[in-house]
Amino acid sequence: MIYAGSYPFLFEKLTDTVRKIRQKNPQSKLTFIISSNNMRRAIKEYLSDRLGLIYNAEFFTKLDIARELTGIEPLNNLEKEIIIESILKDKKIHVEGLSKAYSETIQKLKESRLSPEDIPENENIRDIFKEYEKRLSELSLKDREDIIIESSYKEFFTDFLIIFGFHSLTEIDRDMFRQLLNNVSFVFIPINPDYSILKKNPHLLSTFEFFRSFRLKSYVEPVSTENQKLTSYMFSEKIHEKGINCKNITFIVSRGKKDEILKVAKSILKLKKNTDWHKIGVIVNDLEKYIKDIKSVFQEYKIPYYLSEENRFIDQLPFKKMYSLFNLKENNFSKIEVLNSISKEIIKINETDLSYLERDLIESAIDEGFEDIVKMLNTRRYKEIAELLSAINKIPEKTSIEKFIQEYLHITKRFFQKNEFTDKFQNILENILSNDVLEKLYPEITYSEFNNILLHYLQEEDVERRLKGNIVQIRTPNISEGLIFEHLFFIDMNEGKYPSTIKEDPVINSQLRMELERKGFPKLNASYWQQIVTFITVFNSSKYIYLSFKDKDDKGNDLSPSILVEEMLRVNYGKSYYKNIEKIYREDTEEIMTLKEFKLKNSKYLINTDSFLKKLVEAHVKRESVNITEYEGKVNINLKSVQLTPSKLQTFSDCPYRFFLRHIIDPDSVEIIDTERISPDEEGTAIHEILEFVYKKRIYDSAVLKQVIPSLVKEKFKPLLEKLKPSARVFESRRISVLSNVLVEFVINDIRRIKDRYLPEVIETKKTVNIYGFKFTGKIDRADRDIKNGDYIIYDYKTGKKRISNLKSALLKGEYLQLIIYKKFLEKSGKNVKKIGLLFVKDFSEISAELENEVEKKIDRILKIFIEMIKDGYFFPNTESESCSYCEFVDICDCYYFNKDTSEYISAYKKIKKGKLEVD
Repeated sequence: MIYAGSYPFLFEKLTDTVRKIRQKNPQSKLTFIISSNNMRRAIKEYLSDRLGLIYNAEFFTKLDIARELTGIEPLNNLEKEIIIESILKDKKIHVEGLSKAYSETIQKLKESRLSPEDIPENENIRDIFKEYEKRLSELSLKDREDIIIESSYKEFFTDFLIIFGFHSLTEIDRDMFRQLLNNVSFVFIPINPDYSILKKNPHLLSTFEFFRSFRLKSYVEPVSTENQKLTSYMFSEKIHEKGINCKNITFIVSRGKKDEILKVAKSILKLKKNTDWHKIGVIVNDLEKYIKDIKSVFQEYKIPYYLSEENRFIDQLPFKKMYSLFNLKENNFSKIEVLNSISKEIIKINETDLSYLERDLIESAIDEGFEDIVKMLNTRRYKEIAELLSAINKIPEKTSIEKFIQEYLHITKRFFQKNEFTDKFQNILENILSNDVLEKLYPEITYSEFNNILLHYLQEEDVERRLKGNIVQIRTPNISEGLIFEHLFFIDMNEGKYPSTIKEDPVINSQLRMELERKGFPKLNASYWQQIVTFITVFNSSKYIYLSFKDKDDKGNDLSPSILVEEMLRVNYGKSYYKNIEKIYREDTEEIMTLKEFKLKNSKYLINTDSFLKKLVEAHVKRESVNITEYEGKVNINLKSVQLTPSKLQTFSDCPYRFFLRHIIDPDSVEIIDTERISPDEEGTAIHEILEFVYKKRIYDSAVLKQVIPSLVKEKFKPLLEKLKPSARVFESRRISVLSNVLVEFVINDIRRIKDRYLPEVIETKKTVNIYGFKFTGKIDRADRDIKNGDYIIYDYKTGKKRISNLKSALLKGEYLQLIIYKKFLEKSGKNVKKIGLLFVKDFSEISAELENEVEKKIDRILKIFIEMIKDGYFFPNTESESCSYCEFVDICDCYYFNKDTSEYISAYKKIKKGKLEVD
């Protein structure tokens, strides 16, 4: 019997089928073959909830049944790529990621029953494929495709065979199922053959037709729900005048990725009033790109969620530290690595000793090197830690996997605490040891190669920590099939994102692809249409659907919705879609705000209204119910609450309204950690600290600088790199390595420039000065004293990419005013400042200017105007600021209110920004 339809329908029919079998044949054996591990788990839980304990039943995936039939454990992806990597290495081909590309292409070839002989002789893929098959034979190994092929020749008997969840099958899958279908069979297919998309693309129906060829009766779910009506007409040429008019679908339009997650979070909070968290699902195709924003926004809104991508062993600090310990030898026992690896949660060391150890290591002059580090540890009586490092140092450079495991287990048992983390770490080592395939691939293995394998195992999900219960599930489409939600959100539904763009195979050219397609190789667009089928199956499994897409990216560039969104709009609204497109999908969700957002959006009304701020809920209600005058850029502020620094004043110069929101309203916020790259602020701080060390220590020797600066870069950037997700660390590490060379070159060139002329004397020095009634506190990056006459030149380091050619012109536009304030700092101390300048670190350049009296008067006038504006409470937006493109307040800025010169301040400010302010 074949059942075809939505997952809720299939689950219902599956339950009825199992119930009837058990009623008629209580002792019969049931064999389930299920499309994926996630689906298998879902089915077992579903049947257990409805029928109780399912006895005398086996649950297999496609690969599991092949293992059962052949008794063979196939290669996993890591092992397969190790073999292909070694083949490429022998051929002197070194391209990152190429082994994975070849692995995937060879898989498709074998799934299509194609061999190396089916490929023309002049093609690289033929040679790689042939050598791969040869090595498998020599090592007596088989991959997944091999055991599926072999299983098609094996007999299998069961009382009842239940096949569930397959909407696509490869050629070798069909060969295996032909043998299995000799049993009494029930097939459950999550596609409806009557849907327009399947009629338009007959190849998508091939799985249904394959099972029907075994003369099984079929029952297709009638198209009854509004959701099913919508999906059934997708890609149909028919357009209803009024459309399906499904009330269960909502379209969410956003500007940028962060705004999209904010709107989805607010929609979820709105639903929470009447819905449990676990009834809400979120689907993201490119989940890795959204993890950072999902974490920050969902945590800020207190939405409980689960992401398997956050739950790997290596993402947990204890595992990260254990791996770092065993990698110390690779890093020449760097002091920073030792500090980052040792933890009382892992090592047998008390908190007091650890505190002293950290202090002594930090204060020691040693940077790296096993002998120096161990000597210092023994001198300071850290015998246990010295013995631990000695044991790690004794790990062989090359030996068998078994020997490495023995060494690692010996170290963990002798030096590590006994807890759940170290127990799991030892279990992972045992799992590596039990892998016979790795032993065949590596009769001998290097220390570095073994650690790479260990890292691969640590990148697996820690299933025991998988959260269950009342939480929002966040998944990719492929692992969402079979899950039934009351409310389901699809995120990033933009063109090229979902379905994702068709990509060319990097190891097969177009001409070869056409030739192979004639022999049965899958067409290039096959995965594209399969993504659409997956979307339909997931869509039909839930009641209320929310399709979220962006009309602009983070930089304001226009974006188009996904073809799936376009189809949904077309089918749901019919011809009216083309007439009322703006009205249809631009309705905002009910506004729900955090304290931070409330303060920002109502900043113009909340200044000096403490009672208002203390009763935020009542204020929100009042804001919605009364007419409040539009903000005119003028507010009253408590000057005692304003603490000015040179950098804050520069923010005011750039945009007074941004200064107001950032430094006066000062919204509370959950810290958002960027896991993709090191933030510019953190990078700038680290560079300043490195330069401070070098110039204060007066390290001017080039050879010494080439040693000291890379060591400092490693020390300062190591903790910043550890905040990033593993996949991002590789690229950022390379960038920081380049930065290290840049800093060396900058300092060497700078020292040559000032040699025998200037002496860096004031370095990262904090000063205070009163200017027009405001006390400014700031830190001078550097001031160099002229050796001949004792005059000073003040410098500010610029670590970004922006560069200017005329410093005076910039100053007269209100830019780089911190230099003027630093000048006043030093002049208050009795020093004569002759010049001010900027040092551009990344292109080894300097720009400076000596200010004439007339210029100084103009700049002083600018300072006075800005300070008076702050005192009088004028904070209007600068509509032409460069920062608008990345300003954190862009979504709430009321800049369109300020197109006219409604005050003398606005007029003066505009003249300043054009460099046209005159002094009487």
